[in-house]
This record gives sequence, structure tokens and C-alpha cells, in this order.
Amino acid sequence: MPNARSATAGVPAPVVAAPRKRFGLSRNGDPADRTRGRVHAATSDRNGFLDLRIVGVSKSFGETEALSEIDLSIESGRTVSLLGPSGCGKTTLMRIVAGLEVADTGMVYVGDRLLAGPGTHVAPESRRIGLLGQERSLFPHLSVGANVAYGLGRAADRAARVAEVLEMVDLAGYERRMPDSLSGGQQQRVAIARALAPRPRMLLLDEPFQALDAHLRLELQTEVRALLGSLGATAVIVTHDQDEAFVMGDDVAVMRDGRIRQRGKPSEVYGHPESPWIASFVGDANFIPGIGRGSVVSTPLGDLGTCCHAAGKVAVLVRPSSLRMVEVETSGERDTSTQGRVESMRFIGHATECRVRLGDAVLLTRSDRMPTVRVGDEVTLCYDGPPAVTYPAAAVADLRRRGNGRRTEPSTLAR
Repeated sequence: MPNARSATAGVPAPVVAAPRKRFGLSRNGDPADRTRGRVHAATSDRNGFLDLRIVGVSKSFGETEALSEIDLSIESGRTVSLLGPSGCGKTTLMRIVAGLEVADTGMVYVGDRLLAGPGTHVAPESRRIGLLGQERSLFPHLSVGANVAYGLGRAADRAARVAEVLEMVDLAGYERRMPDSLSGGQQQRVAIARALAPRPRMLLLDEPFQALDAHLRLELQTEVRALLGSLGATAVIVTHDQDEAFVMGDDVAVMRDGRIRQRGKPSEVYGHPESPWIASFVGDANFIPGIGRGSVVSTPLGDLGTCCHAAGKVAVLVRPSSLRMVEVETSGERDTSTQGRVESMRFIGHATECRVRLGDAVLLTRSDRMPTVRVGDEVTLCYDGPPAVTYPAAAVADLRRRGNGRRTEPSTLAR
């Protein structure tokens, strides 16, 4: 298992847009220490957001274990993406934090306040947690202003607070508009404003951009991340979309089978995944055989430097973007290159993907440049990536037997 923790060039990192009106940049900092049941002084910022601590939470539905001894700490002002496939337990964990499910064991704190634990279950409406779900769920018969004010009760400053949060989401002056007169993106902004209006202590976002088209989804992801940063908000976003997790989260926590398998900065999780399964889930992955000799591993692509000590038979993680194709007649001598044949090509808009047969293996390559080769051409593959991540060969063999867990076909695995 790789133990390096340095950031790696050429891997995804959170995207933060330049501010729009009151939108600001997200704040950075180190993740909170793992909490083992002790209560410590809560951290808070100017807008009243608090830290979240989940301690030893487990949950089963009949014979099915949904969560197993989950520990998770999030400092005030940070956003953590819970990333995992369907059925991994991420939504169950979010519902326990929101008070919509009761854990079998464990505790949930927001600040120093115990919300869930032995003999304690604070009602959802009393937790001061803003929840933004997959559906916008605006009341169609109420105006935008009335929708946003719905959770404010009879507060004296209702009108002022509604105007304030609508300005935050670039909908100033929309109070009298009806939901059916708004675009999908505008409706989602109203839902965000409604979640912020009661001044929650933290926010939970359950795949909030799923119903939007790709361009609008990316635009709102970037804007909402900037807004959360400008407010100093504590937030958890639940998603099965790897790109969304990387864009939205200061940290990413990868879940599988009811457990958190890795937590770290987006570049760390992508560049140094702690298992072959995580490597293949957070991005397309080629695994090629190698023989480790300390800081060098011998592979069909030549001798590659490694990020950590490797010995004996290993499998080497090679991202498609780390492979460069060169036509055989123009390629020069290079230790980390070898010859293969292009089996297929696919244009995906921002890049071109090619599958290249190299002996018994089929490797996926991806380039943002239009290739000059065609299907059937012989090419030289050159490795242009960071120091290689390696795993025990048996671990990758087990992954292939079980299937790699991604929503795409596991054809990116070298065979």
C-alpha cells in the first residue's frame, strides 16, 4: 500500500471560481484529528458554523450492515465529499447526521452539542442543520420569497434575511417570482438560499446537482463551493460522481461497504490511492505487472521510478493521461517506452481515448490533443507520469476477480 503523501502534478484538484458578487474563495487548512469519543472545545466562525464529529457510528438494516464503526471529524469552515458507489452507506451516514435515521451505536456532535448517542436523539428540526437533497422540492404555490422564508417562522427580520440570502445566490429581487418561471439552475439556487436562511450550524448536500445538465452542473458546483468558502461553512456533500467530489471537497472520504477506506485532499486520493479498488474507482486505471527493486520498478514500459519502496511482484498504477503515444517511425530511443498497436479510438469532446494492445495487455490512453494515428497503427507508448504507485500483485488480481466497482466497464485494467 502506498505511503507517500506528497501532491502529484497533473492530478485533479478542487476548482474554485473567481467571486461573483458575494461569492468568495474556499478556505484551506488541515483536516480535523480523529475523535475518539472525547468532547473538546467547539470551533466556530463569524457565521456560526460549527465542527462535526462522528464517533463510532454503526447501522444495520436487518442482516445488512450499512455502516461499521464510522469515525469522521470535520473542522468548521471545511467541506468534505463523501464519495462511494451506490449502497456504500454514504446516504445512510448523512441521514443519521440529519436525524432522519437512528444509529445502532455511536455518537454525533455538532460543536459541543450531542445530537445522537446513547439515550439521545435530537429531532431533525431542532438540529440546525441545513439539508439540500437531490430534488429541489420547492413549493410550487409559493413565491420564491415565501419558499426561502418557510423555515424562518415568525422572525422579525424575515424579509431582510430572505433578501440577504437571495443576494448570496445572485437572485436579488426574485422574491415575487414563482418557481415555474425559473430555470432549473435558478430553482436550485432558491433551494440553496432556503437551506441557508435559518443560519444553520452546518450543511448536508445529497447529490444536489444530479438533475442538472453537465454545463450547468459544473457552473453551480463551482459557485456553490465558492459560496461555502465565503461563508466559512461546514458542509458534507454526498456523491457517487468522482469529478463532483474533487471539485466540491477540501477533503474527499472514499466509502465502500459501510466503511471509510481513505480520506485526504483530492490530489492525494487521486494521486496516491491506498488500494487498487480506490485507484480504479476515483479514475480510470491501467494496472501493469512489474518487479520492484526499491525505488525502481521494471515494467513492460521500462524502468519507472516509484513513490515508495517496492519489492518483488507488484502491479503498477498507470493513469491514461500518463501515457503518450508516438508513431513508430518518429519515436526515438527511450527506456520507458515500448511498442503496441492501436485497437480502438474514441473522441469524447475534451480528449481522445485510445486502447493500445501491448502484448497480452490492453492499455487505455487519453490525450487532449488530436492524435495523428489511426486504428491499426503501431505506436510507441511512453510513460510521462509522476513516480509510480505500486500494489501487491495479488491485490490487483483479487480486484479483477471481483470486478473493480466502477460504474464503467473494467476494461481499463491491463489484462
